[in-house]
Amino acid sequence: MPWQQHPRWSRRAPKDGARGVSDESGGLYVLQGNRSLAFWRYDIGADGWEILPDVPAGPAGRPVVGGSDLVHVRVDDEAHVYLLKGRTGEFYRYDIAAGEWQELPAAPVGIKGRWDRGSWLVHDGMGTIYAHKARYTRSMPEPHHELWLFDVRAGSWEQAARSGLPLIGWHGNRRRAKRSRDGSGAGWFDGAIWSLKGGNSQQYFRYDPGRNRWHEEEPIDSPGSANRRRMVKDGGHFVAYPRGRAFYALKGNKTVEFWRYRLAPEGWTPGGGQSVAGQLAEERFSVGPNPVRGASVRLNWNLAAERSVRTSVFDAAGRLVKRLELGSARGGNARLDISGLAVGTYLVRLDGSHAPTQKLVVQR
Repeated sequence: MPWQQHPRWSRRAPKDGARGVSDESGGLYVLQGNRSLAFWRYDIGADGWEILPDVPAGPAGRPVVGGSDLVHVRVDDEAHVYLLKGRTGEFYRYDIAAGEWQELPAAPVGIKGRWDRGSWLVHDGMGTIYAHKARYTRSMPEPHHELWLFDVRAGSWEQAARSGLPLIGWHGNRRRAKRSRDGSGAGWFDGAIWSLKGGNSQQYFRYDPGRNRWHEEEPIDSPGSANRRRMVKDGGHFVAYPRGRAFYALKGNKTVEFWRYRLAPEGWTPGGGQSVAGQLAEERFSVGPNPVRGASVRLNWNLAAERSVRTSVFDAAGRLVKRLELGSARGGNARLDISGLAVGTYLVRLDGSHAPTQKLVVQR
């Protein structure tokens, strides 16, 4: 399908701080950015724009600028669009049913107060929003970025920051320290966050929440359709497409390059062409039912080779609360007794594998 140009939505063009997010029901919610407070909804089927209530100006009267991001969240049959306002860290949500903005606790200040360009939001589909602060800390023994968690149901931020994007990664044929800046973005897939760092880099990482650990993945190629060496910079963007087991990215940086990433062995391909169905040699782990109200859950796993594994369960504070030895096998299933666990959110990890950690919500 070729790209198509749609009618202009305002006299002020979208610019710094402009962001959009799908509601997965045929609509897009869009920040206009460019030091405005404009907020819009685009109906894909009707090919038309709807003006929505402006973003709150906040106590300091600040407009939407770089560092802002949106994420659509549907939890317990309620849908909202969450907004992190750049620089200030003001945090709001738009109630889709009521058609109004609601103020939430501001994003944590951390070591450096400003939420700069390259900051982003990701929702895990289970009620936790991950907020990445692009402005990294120099005053730590190992300088790093910050990653903060917001509990949608509790309406509160986690008290301590998690590990943010690593500073050092592959850049060309050598490893270099690069900050997360313009063009950085992320998406959630298969129990992990996948993120392009931006900031005129080609670095690409995956975050495992259960281990609070980042893993470097295959960098995006620097040469592309522009026939020039271009990294990801301002104008770049990154989204997940779980149904296609793929991610799509714009490089920005004064190019029109459009890329697709699929899990190994395919990796990065330019142009975002037609997907090819195939068997992916990856390790899988699932927990169900989820959410769960009963006394046990079923574990299913499939590994690339036979090895000894066990499952570990951690509470929201990262404490180990349960462990079960599963023996040595390439794949299998088992019942995990959770009768002693209190209501809440837990992380279930398959130790001895490369399978993503799963989130488990216990209800009674």
